[in-house]
Amino acid sequence: MNQSSNDNNQNDNGQEAKQRLRRHFRTKRRQRDDRLIQAAVERMLADMIARTTLIRGGGHIGIYWPLPGETDLRSLPTALKPWPLALPCSDGAGGLTYRPWDGGPLSPDSSGIPAPQTGRLLMPQEIQILLVPALAVDLKGVRLGYGGGYYDRLRADPHWKSVKAMVVVAEACISPVDLPRSAWDLPFDGWVSERGVEWSGVQWSAVECSGESKPASPTTAEDWAE
Repeated sequence: MNQSSNDNNQNDNGQEAKQRLRRHFRTKRRQRDDRLIQAAVERMLADMIARTTLIRGGGHIGIYWPLPGETDLRSLPTALKPWPLALPCSDGAGGLTYRPWDGGPLSPDSSGIPAPQTGRLLMPQEIQILLVPALAVDLKGVRLGYGGGYYDRLRADPHWKSVKAMVVVAEACISPVDLPRSAWDLPFDGWVSERGVEWSGVQWSAVECSGESKPASPTTAEDWAE
C-alpha cells in the first residue's frame, strides 16, 4: 500500500471518529446551562472593555446565529457592546464572510442560516473577537464542529487567523484528551463555558471540575466519551 492510500485511510478513519463524537456531544451538550455561559461571555467582554489598551478601535464582535443546542448570544447587554455586532454568512462556495448586524431583518444564507445578505463585508482588522459555536473542544483548542469546514477555511487566511477566536461550548463538552484533528483544523485561542474563560494549552480536567468519574487513562476522545 502506497503513502497516498495510507493517508486516505487515516483521513477516512478520522472522519468516522468525528462523526461518532458528534453524535455523542450533541447529547452531552443538553446538560449545558445557557445562563452561566452567557454570563461568562459577558464577563469576558467586560474585561476586554475595561482593558481598553487591548481593544482595536471600532472593532466588531463576531457572534453567530444560534442553531438548536447552541447558546444564544444575540441579547448581549447594551452596556457590553461599545462595538457593533457582526454575523457570518456562507457564500455558497464553501467560504464564510462577516457583515455588520444591527438587529435588523436577515435572510437565509447558502446553508439556510439567517444572515445579513447586504452591506459591506468586514475585513479581519474590523473584528475585535470571534465567538464560535462548537459541539466540543479539547484542551489544545481543537474544535469539533458540524463538518462544514467554514471556520477552518476562514481561519486558514493568516489575516483572519490573527483575530482572537474563542469557542462557546458546554462544560460537559470539553474533552480532557485530544479530539481527532485533521490537517486543516486550527486550534482556537480558548473557549468560554459555564466555568468561565479557559485558554488553549492550560492543563485543566473538565471531568474533575464536573465531578464525573473518569475512565482510567483514556488515550482518545472516543475512549473518554464511552
